[in-house]
Amino acid sequence: MKASEEDLGWLYPGQSPVESARRWAEMGPELVVVTRGGDGSVALTPGGAEAIVVDAVRSLGLVDTVGAGDSYMAALVAAIDDAAAIGPERRGRLDEETLRSVLRYASAAAAITCSRAGANPPTRTEVARLL
Repeated sequence: MKASEEDLGWLYPGQSPVESARRWAEMGPELVVVTRGGDGSVALTPGGAEAIVVDAVRSLGLVDTVGAGDSYMAALVAAIDDAAAIGPERRGRLDEETLRSVLRYASAAAAITCSRAGANPPTRTEVARLL
């Protein structure tokens, strides 16, 4: 599951977005991610693993945020798949180091998208060059 701080603030006014996400993680999903715009993201697992990426990615200059969330989510799924952590037989493979790597990759994709006009997601090559 992925939600932005703004989403969680709207759903649970007055509560910490990360605490709200922690409660979600305890309900069964393998991964809950809270995006925080330029402040990076937080990932939580039901087993208690937690990763925080604060340095979202070097600033590329903000042009447009349209498509950033979609780019983030697509890159998140791609990075989790690259880590061979998708599927019921692979539950529990998301340790903190892997989570940080996955978050960095997704943040890079979103940052590139924000540096362009319109919903224009990056290629894998563009993300790899930024990292």
